[in-house]
Amino acid sequence: MSNNKLELKSRRVLLGITLTFFFLFLSFTLCATPKKLQVATIFSDHMVMQRNKKVPVWGSVRPGTSVKVTFLNQEKRIIADKLGNWKAILDPLAAGGPFRMSISTDDERISLKDILVGEVWLGSGQSNMEWSIYSPPHKKIVCDKQTRDFITQSDCSLIRISAITRDHLKTSDGGWVTLTPEVKSLLRP
Repeated sequence: MSNNKLELKSRRVLLGITLTFFFLFLSFTLCATPKKLQVATIFSDHMVMQRNKKVPVWGSVRPGTSVKVTFLNQEKRIIADKLGNWKAILDPLAAGGPFRMSISTDDERISLKDILVGEVWLGSGQSNMEWSIYSPPHKKIVCDKQTRDFITQSDCSLIRISAITRDHLKTSDGGWVTLTPEVKSLLRP
C-alpha cells in the first residue's frame, strides 16, 4: 500500500472518530438540557376543583425529579418517571375558596391562585359543543329576558369556564376564566 493511500485512510479514520465524538457530545448536551417544570394546561389560575373527590394534579419535568404539590393542608411528594411525567393525587376537598396551590421542585415553583373547590360540570357532545357561547353579529341567542338579565346583571364571579375542544383549549392562556363583566360583554342579547 502506498504512502498516499495509507495517509488518506488515516485521515478518514481520524475524521470518523472526530465526527463520532462530536455527535456523542451533541446528543449528551441535548439530552442533558433540563426540562422545565410544567403542569397540564387545565391547571391554571381561576380553576375549579371537584369537591368531595380525590383530585389528580399532573404535569412533566426532568425525569427523576422530586415534585411537591401543596394545596390547603395537603402536601404531596412524587418522583417524575423515566419520561418526566408526574401525578399527585389530592385527598377529597371541602367546598370553598379562593385558595392557592404551589407546585415545586428544588429549583422551580409554579403558583396558582384564585382556585375554587366546588362542583365541576362537564358538557360534552358532538361538534356543535365547540360553538361559542355567543352568536355572530347577524344572529341572536334565543333566550328569555330573565335568563339574559341574570347573565348580564348578576355577580357571576364564582362561575368559571374552561373550554376544551378535541384539538386544543379555547379559553385565554389555555386555562380557566372567571365570568367577569368583560367576559359577559361578549354575550349578545
